[in-house]
Parts: sequence; C-alpha cells; structure tokens
Amino acid sequence: MIITNGLGRPIERIYGAVRNILERATDEERDKRYIQTLTELTSFLSILRNFINTCTYLDTVYKDVKYGRICGRWIYTEDINNIALVKLNPRTVISSDGSNIKVSYKNRTIVISGKELRLTINNYNDVINLDDEDNIILKRSLILNAIGSLKSHINHITNDFVLCSKFVRQQLK
Repeated sequence: MIITNGLGRPIERIYGAVRNILERATDEERDKRYIQTLTELTSFLSILRNFINTCTYLDTVYKDVKYGRICGRWIYTEDINNIALVKLNPRTVISSDGSNIKVSYKNRTIVISGKELRLTINNYNDVINLDDEDNIILKRSLILNAIGSLKSHINHITNDFVLCSKFVRQQLK
C-alpha cells in the first residue's frame, strides 16, 4: 500500500499550486469572493491531506498489498499510476492518477489538478480554470456547495478511518 505517498504527494503538489494562486490573488487585491473561494479550496485540500496522513499506520501494516479490503467497508487498489481508496456505504472515492486528485461522495465529484477544477453535481459537469476570476465568481455557489459537502464528509470519515486503524492494530496483537 502506498496511500500516504501515492495520494499524499499529488495532494501536496496541488495544495501548493492552489496556495500560490491564492497568494497571488491576495497580493493583487482581487475580488474577495474569488479569494474566499480559493481559501475554501485550500481548506478542503488541507482536510484531505489530514485524512491521508491517518493512513500511515495502515501503509506500514499492509506494505505489500496492492488491492483488497483493508478493513470494514474500506477497499484499496493500486496499479502503475492509479491509486484508489473506496469506502462502501456511503460510497466515497478518493483517487489519484499522479497528476489529479479525485474526491467523490454521493452525487458530487471534484477533480483537482494544479490549475483547474472539474466539478460534477448530479448531471452538471464543468471545468473551471482556477486563474479565471470571473468564472470562479460566477460559479462560486456551486463550487462552495460541492466543497462544503465533501469537506464535511471527509471530516466524518476521518474519524471512521482512525477507528479502522485501531481495529487493525488490535487484530494484529
């Protein structure tokens, strides 16, 4: 298993890229709605980073595992460039292909690369350039709605994943 590195590295890279865009927007004193939306996106990435950091113990325990159920309702799979961590019921997917990070829960999906955000809510799909201030402001409510829902869910499953790690620890004793 390479959850911490395989998912953590793209998150760190993307977090740095979004943070640079945010700092540039703040330095240029751009619209506060644009800055707030970028701030929420960096906050989401920070929460996602904290979640991935809870996987450290499982990475050491399941060092040679490439796929399978790791505990409870959690399934892990990896191949050459793709890594996916899936929780069954409620379906949650956190995956990466090395350059993008994808987080999906219920009817919301966000795919983030360094410069763009792909957003899916129900049947609505959009690709939003993070440097495009006007487009971010125009679609701000959709972005904040999706990010808010995913942030809340990631916070919730972080506790579940910590319990999962403790369960594995107890089973190995």
